[in-house]
Amino acid sequence: MVSNKAKAYDKVFVVGPAAIARHEARLIDCDFDKLLVTGRPQLGVDFEPTLSESEQRTVTYSPTWEGENYDNNYTSVDVY
Repeated sequence: MVSNKAKAYDKVFVVGPAAIARHEARLIDCDFDKLLVTGRPQLGVDFEPTLSESEQRTVTYSPTWEGENYDNNYTSVDVY
């Protein structure tokens, strides 16, 4: 997937070289250095924790809003 909204972010995480090529082929006037290859999440992989355990609550916010009207508002943040 490629969107002009990628231009609004400081970093854009992509799966790999094919995703970078899609962005380069379809976007004009975009800083492609902000595209970071992170790979695709794998299932069934155990990772060692990188942080020590904490009693504090951790909140991860991943916005999914994509548009300017209700039909394109895919976020659940306003519900929770």
